[in-house]
Amino acid sequence: MVLTLALGSASAANADTYTSATFSFATNGGNANVKSPFNSVISQGESFTGTLVYDNNLVPGPGTGFQNVFFSTFPDIANIPSASALSLSFTGLQTFTLNDAQVQFPTQEAAIQYNNGVFNGLFYISDFTFQGNPYELQIQGTAFDIVPIVGGFPTFSHLVNGHINFGLSDLQPFSPIVQTAVPEPSTWAMLLLGFAGVGFMAYRRKSKPALMAA
Repeated sequence: MVLTLALGSASAANADTYTSATFSFATNGGNANVKSPFNSVISQGESFTGTLVYDNNLVPGPGTGFQNVFFSTFPDIANIPSASALSLSFTGLQTFTLNDAQVQFPTQEAAIQYNNGVFNGLFYISDFTFQGNPYELQIQGTAFDIVPIVGGFPTFSHLVNGHINFGLSDLQPFSPIVQTAVPEPSTWAMLLLGFAGVGFMAYRRKSKPALMAA
């Protein structure tokens, strides 16, 4: 008996299709940076850029109202790098990626928001540390805030606020990384056993005529 093992890809071709895009966001006037520790790194009216990947198959249709499509619902999210899935770059602060989002109840607090099928910002919550103190970045739709955390809970003191612009730009097709399966030790053992069996059968065939002649 010949043992045959096939080593292939861990996943079939992606069922969904994806698109990468760029968006912009900026700080507002008003209470943005008023008596804030972020004065040194964020200015009122300053603009920033972000990137994301969205699942074309999960974009809601027209007339569906406001909907949050969580990144965790992407069938191939495990094969999309965190910084590719979502990235927000504030000058002077850390770059926030998908993996920085909180996980509660047990949903990751990171989603793309749509309004009747049109991009309407994000839903995103991430705790971070700046100059040794804890803060929270909160994004709901087109509005974002940075607030201090006191006693383990975010406050309502908006140290920085701003808005995300409507619309996505630089749209490009995106392909998740297809992971190659790594055989488990038991699989390697079966494979070696199969090779040994094939070698033994070949040896028997080769030595049998010599035994008959003797």
